[in-house]
Amino acid sequence: MKSQRDQVSDYLNKFKDDVNLRQWTFKIGSDVPPDDAWADVDISQHLWMVTIRISDDFFNENPKHQREILAHELTHVHYATVERLVETLKKTLGEPTYHMFERLWDVEVERAADSLAIPLSKALPLPKFKKGKK
Repeated sequence: MKSQRDQVSDYLNKFKDDVNLRQWTFKIGSDVPPDDAWADVDISQHLWMVTIRISDDFFNENPKHQREILAHELTHVHYATVERLVETLKKTLGEPTYHMFERLWDVEVERAADSLAIPLSKALPLPKFKKGKK
């Protein structure tokens, strides 16, 4: 049986067209996200590749919440180009102004991802990650 992490990767790659991310390839990282996050995302700057790190606690959540967590991370993929644009502002704005802007930006992007995760998640079927290796 595939590990639960491989099952998540298969799920994302199978249903990526349903959330308009067909050009991307998804893989699950072997490490876990920092802090108390259920998941986080690392989007390649040069390839159509996304690495999602998921916590072990993710697998204790119910399928509806797992789907919403994954949809939240997929929302960040849609924002990837804008995120890169924001990163280019560091030189233009200067360090102090950029750091103030960046903190505000991070909060608002997370709020937007949370707001969009629920409707976006409804485009995906409920996951059925079988117990086994995590």
